[in-house]
Amino acid sequence: MSSDGLAAADRTEQFSALLPRLYERDIDVLLQEELIFNRSVRLLLSRALGVEEMTVDSCQLSVTDATGETDIFAKFTASGKRGVLLIENKINAAFQPRQPERYRERAASFVPAADIVFCVLIAPERYQDSAGEAATYFDGIVTYEGIAAAIEKDGSTRASYRANMLRRALEQAQSTYVLVPVEAVTQLWHRIYGIARMDFPDLRMPVPTDKGGNSKWVIFKGNLPSSTTIDWKIPRGVIDFSFWQRAPKGQNQT
Repeated sequence: MSSDGLAAADRTEQFSALLPRLYERDIDVLLQEELIFNRSVRLLLSRALGVEEMTVDSCQLSVTDATGETDIFAKFTASGKRGVLLIENKINAAFQPRQPERYRERAASFVPAADIVFCVLIAPERYQDSAGEAATYFDGIVTYEGIAAAIEKDGSTRASYRANMLRRALEQAQSTYVLVPVEAVTQLWHRIYGIARMDFPDLRMPVPTDKGGNSKWVIFKGNLPSSTTIDWKIPRGVIDFSFWQRAPKGQNQT
């Protein structure tokens, strides 16, 4: 390797070490850009789905409808056909109740307007191995490791840095989660608990413990049947009835 190449590698390693912890939302933004501008990434996805090389016409993040949220929503063209990609990005979080099934339901709603609709799971290799039956609801699975290698094919220092961002995210995701209490969030939960206890005792909300910055989903059990909960998803401003595994029906949103 030339002296310039060694210097570039050193810079990549130096700046990668300074990266903060990356979460799925951060990776969504990176994937969106690579999907639009990086041909190697598009070819990787095209091969996984068994189509000719696709051209991405538009790409949005965090698109929500009545069936739930799509992490990355893209419209593409391949072999003269119009298509839709519904991409779920998973780095370490478990699937939500019926999440893979709801992706299939969402895909069905696009069939009249698109020639092809694909549900895609982007996840680490180790996640793919443990996903089990849930993975069968997706038309294709693309790994973080594969995307990092595709990005790196560009050969530039910038591409190497972005590939290392993904690899570092994988390393970070394997570390044990440590709760960092946020006083304002904990106080909010106690306010919710006080209102629920006084005005809605049938919800039977337990006394909150310390909460971190990502504690944004309040679950009420009450007198509901087994495997059924009321979920208040605060950032989205919605309340769901969730029917978890082994429950008689799927999840309905109100």
